[in-house]
Amino acid sequence: KKRKYKNQLLPDVRRKVGGRRMSKYRVKVGNMYFVRFDDMTVVMVIDDAPGAMEQAKIFDRGTAAHLVSEQLGGRMIQVYEEVEG
Repeated sequence: KKRKYKNQLLPDVRRKVGGRRMSKYRVKVGNMYFVRFDDMTVVMVIDDAPGAMEQAKIFDRGTAAHLVSEQLGGRMIQVYEEVEG
Protein backbone atom coordinates (compact mmCIF):
# COMPACT_ATOMS: atom_id res chain seq x y z
CA LYS A 1 0.00 0.00 0.00
CA LYS A 2 1.23 3.45 -0.87
CA ARG A 3 1.01 6.08 1.86
CA LYS A 4 0.42 9.71 1.12
CA TYR A 5 0.58 12.46 3.72
CA LYS A 6 -1.31 15.72 3.55
CA ASN A 7 -1.27 18.79 5.76
CA GLN A 8 -3.92 18.67 8.43
CA LEU A 9 -5.96 21.76 9.10
CA LEU A 10 -8.16 20.31 11.85
CA PRO A 11 -6.17 19.31 14.96
CA ASP A 12 -8.58 16.54 16.01
CA VAL A 13 -8.02 14.29 12.96
CA ARG A 14 -5.39 11.71 13.87
CA ARG A 15 -4.51 8.25 12.72
CA LYS A 16 -4.90 5.24 14.97
CA VAL A 17 -1.97 2.87 15.54
CA GLY A 18 -2.19 -0.12 17.83
CA GLY A 19 -5.24 1.25 19.63
CA ARG A 20 -3.56 4.63 20.25
CA ARG A 21 -4.08 7.83 18.34
CA MET A 22 -0.89 9.28 16.96
CA SER A 23 -0.29 12.56 15.21
CA LYS A 24 2.47 13.29 12.72
CA TYR A 25 4.01 16.66 11.96
CA ARG A 26 6.06 18.67 9.48
CA VAL A 27 7.99 21.79 10.44
CA LYS A 28 7.40 24.91 8.35
CA VAL A 29 9.62 28.00 8.48
CA GLY A 30 8.26 30.86 6.39
CA ASN A 31 7.63 29.41 2.93
CA MET A 32 9.91 26.38 3.45
CA TYR A 33 9.65 22.93 5.03
CA PHE A 34 12.39 21.29 7.09
CA VAL A 35 14.09 18.30 5.43
CA ARG A 36 17.08 17.44 7.66
CA PHE A 37 20.17 18.63 9.46
CA ASP A 38 23.36 17.97 7.49
CA ASP A 39 26.28 18.46 9.91
CA MET A 40 26.00 22.17 10.75
CA THR A 41 23.67 22.98 7.84
CA VAL A 42 19.89 22.94 7.72
CA VAL A 43 18.34 21.49 4.56
CA MET A 44 14.97 23.02 3.64
CA VAL A 45 12.65 22.75 0.63
CA ILE A 46 10.46 25.57 -0.73
CA ASP A 47 6.80 24.71 -0.10
CA ASP A 48 5.62 25.16 -3.72
CA ALA A 49 8.56 23.30 -5.33
CA PRO A 50 7.68 20.09 -7.19
CA GLY A 51 7.95 17.15 -4.79
CA ALA A 52 8.27 19.37 -1.72
CA MET A 53 5.82 17.34 0.36
CA GLU A 54 7.64 14.10 -0.43
CA GLN A 55 10.99 15.62 0.61
CA ALA A 56 9.80 17.34 3.79
CA LYS A 57 10.54 15.39 6.96
CA ILE A 58 7.54 13.88 8.72
CA PHE A 59 8.03 13.60 12.47
CA ASP A 60 6.33 10.72 14.27
CA ARG A 61 6.67 12.51 17.60
CA GLY A 62 5.43 15.96 18.43
CA THR A 63 8.30 16.52 20.86
CA ALA A 64 10.93 16.20 18.11
CA ALA A 65 8.95 18.44 15.75
CA HIS A 66 8.47 20.98 18.54
CA LEU A 67 12.21 21.04 19.29
CA VAL A 68 13.13 21.58 15.62
CA SER A 69 10.46 24.24 15.16
CA GLU A 70 11.75 26.14 18.19
CA GLN A 71 15.36 25.91 17.01
CA LEU A 72 14.49 27.21 13.54
CA GLY A 73 11.79 29.71 14.54
CA GLY A 74 9.12 27.81 12.62
CA ARG A 75 5.83 26.15 13.40
CA MET A 76 4.52 22.61 13.53
CA ILE A 77 2.02 21.56 10.86
CA GLN A 78 -0.05 18.49 11.66
CA VAL A 79 -0.34 15.92 8.86
CA TYR A 80 -2.54 12.91 8.38
CA GLU A 81 -2.10 9.74 6.38
CA GLU A 82 -4.10 8.59 3.38
CA VAL A 83 -3.64 4.94 2.46
CA GLU A 84 -4.08 4.22 -1.25
CA GLY A 85 -4.88 0.93 -2.62
